[in-house]
Amino acid sequence: MGCCLEKLSDEEHVTSKKARPEITLIPPSDDEGSDDRHETTQFSKGRRVAALYDYDSRNAGDLTFRQYEEFDVIKGLENDWCYVTRLDNGEKGYIPRNFVCFSDSLQSERWFFGTITRKDSENLLLKMKVVGAFLIRESETSENSYSLSLLNENESKTLYVKHYRIRYGNDAFFITDGVEFSKLSSLIEYFREGAHGLCCRLTTPCTVRDIPQTTSLAPSAVAVEENDFELQEKIRQHHQFSVTHECVWKGKFHLSITTYQKHALPNVESLKKIHHKSVVKFFGCISKEPLKICWEHLNGGTLLNYLTMNTLDITDIINITTQVSTGMAYLESIPFAHRYLRAKHIAVGTDYTFKVAEYGLCASPKELDSDAIYWLSPECVEEDAFDIKSDVWSYGVLIAQIFEKGENPYPERGDSPDDFLDKLRSGYRPPKAHECPDVLYELMAQCWDKNRAVRPNFEYIQIFMESFFQRTGVNSSSS
Repeated sequence: MGCCLEKLSDEEHVTSKKARPEITLIPPSDDEGSDDRHETTQFSKGRRVAALYDYDSRNAGDLTFRQYEEFDVIKGLENDWCYVTRLDNGEKGYIPRNFVCFSDSLQSERWFFGTITRKDSENLLLKMKVVGAFLIRESETSENSYSLSLLNENESKTLYVKHYRIRYGNDAFFITDGVEFSKLSSLIEYFREGAHGLCCRLTTPCTVRDIPQTTSLAPSAVAVEENDFELQEKIRQHHQFSVTHECVWKGKFHLSITTYQKHALPNVESLKKIHHKSVVKFFGCISKEPLKICWEHLNGGTLLNYLTMNTLDITDIINITTQVSTGMAYLESIPFAHRYLRAKHIAVGTDYTFKVAEYGLCASPKELDSDAIYWLSPECVEEDAFDIKSDVWSYGVLIAQIFEKGENPYPERGDSPDDFLDKLRSGYRPPKAHECPDVLYELMAQCWDKNRAVRPNFEYIQIFMESFFQRTGVNSSSS
């Protein structure tokens, strides 16, 4: 992997071999796409749960609730919803299971954020803009410790996030040797009283959370019917064969519907199981011609439009490409090939979020539009087949496209697709943009290796991008 790989050693060191206390979380069901309403034993009657996020009802049978409200479980369902009684007034209804946690679990603590990444913790705390704001998360590098992420400011009043390892050994939690606590809450109270060696004292738990998407539109089996949707403004025209509209489902919930004039029905069961914060959620399709696919709605349009309307610095570019790599690493883990990764297939949301979209919608490169050849790997076109390593190639082209403000990153394209493929076989690649750091272009070049087996995987790319500035020495434009 060259020098990029050498920069990925983790600076956090594990000093304890003893397992940390077990955390009781609410696991997802084995079949996220199931429409059954059978009870699951993970939610036994009488278990109390607390809301992690706000939720607004979108069906007659589900409940609107706010963060920290509590419920008693009546029945848990296999489709990631549960039937509950609201604790304060006895109201009964359905709530999405990934919006709640068990009330007696560590996850119910307002300062505990579970398995979020170091980068995500920094993004959340920087939105707080309060010195001393903090959160506790599970360590990414060790199963026997946690991390304290703490917001502070330097002498020039620039905010930054400092991370501390919370270790667990001899039945005690500690950051520094000799100052030990039997509970995490006791450790937190100690550092709220004073900094005691930290960069500042803890003041308030982070109140900013990324609200997840539900795994389905409703707790019961829902057939996606065309008359349930009210089409609103056209969001984008992809090409002559597809167009996306914003719509409202049953008068309550905003979705995006893409209409495809020439398209085969995708593998719906596979699409339904895809669920990740950095991937646009698939909610269903109307299979009669023309095919209509229902997606999670993000109100910022596409990355392609975003690039034409905004001037980006290197910090912006790394932020965007990191989020894309996170979504692609998830698809890789399933495994599931995107098949056509480019800027117009990245959706833009609020609060500077970017999600992988338009995935898995073609069976063959021959079904794609005429300029797809500039984003596909040579073997993908030659073998008429997709795999995740062809997505890695496309990811490298996407980075080059971002530096070119959305334009095709190849200045020389040939007179025909065959001419262009000959150029790629001869080693032609997108040139390095002037603003592109050498170490980033090295990663891009690895994505374009003619031997797919040598290309990095998205797990590696995600790790590299998440710690880009720390690992490479490149200066962040915002620091």
